[in-house]
Amino acid sequence: RKQMMENAALHFKRAAEIWPEFMNATYDYGRTNEQLGNWKEAVNAYRKTYEIDTSFSDAIFRMGVVYESTNNLDSAIISYKYVTSTNPLNIIAFNN
Repeated sequence: RKQMMENAALHFKRAAEIWPEFMNATYDYGRTNEQLGNWKEAVNAYRKTYEIDTSFSDAIFRMGVVYESTNNLDSAIISYKYVTSTNPLNIIAFNN
């Protein structure tokens, strides 16, 4: 499974290189790296995802999850507060 995810990450990264504004590839690159425990790559991909589409607050939410996973609680709180301010119905972000 890990090898398949590493392979997928390479393909998502390449897709984002070919089409830098392809939000889905950038987001999926972040999700795959998050699952692999590549925290820095995940956060960078989520940040880029949000730069591409500022209405996609899930990228900021996932950053919060990564920050929380790495015990960077101040950054996690900032991320979750931002998500709940833009989408008050996001119960998971509110609970986190």
